[in-house]
Parts: sequence; structure tokens; C-alpha cells
Amino acid sequence: MTWEDVLVAIDEASRLRPGWDGQGAPPPTRQALEACGRVVLAMRAAGDDPPDRVTVGLSGGLCLEWVGEEPEVHVLGGRRRRRDDQ
Repeated sequence: MTWEDVLVAIDEASRLRPGWDGQGAPPPTRQALEACGRVVLAMRAAGDDPPDRVTVGLSGGLCLEWVGEEPEVHVLGGRRRRRDDQ
């Protein structure tokens, strides 16, 4: 996967509608999309390797996954909880 592929995957995720998975999952939140985009742009600028996968979570988040000889690394972005949401 290239950094361009990653950005395309994030863009595609931004177009998902409620119930995209056939089970009622919400689409990624604006906050998750923006946070994921910031992480991707910073890592690309730093010369880091792109993730192996970009997946959409079932609760409005995104996951960037690096899998290789080292232990897996996951960067999750989802809905921020406010104190009155608890």
C-alpha cells in the first residue's frame, strides 16, 4: 500500500453511509477522519512507511495497521467521549 492508496482509502471511508456494513454500523466520524488524516500526513512527511491496511471500525472509527516482523501496530481513531456521554 502506498501513501496515495492510504489517502484514497480514507477518502472512500468518508463517503460511507449509516449501515454501510449491513448491520447498522455508523460511518467514520468527521473527527476520526480528520485525526487519521493528520497522522497520515505527518508520518508521510517524516518519511515513515505507509500502513499495510486501512480499515473502518464498527463504531465510527478508522484503523491504520502496520503488520510485519515487528509486533503489529494499530492507530485507532474514533469518537471522543465527552463527560456527559458517560
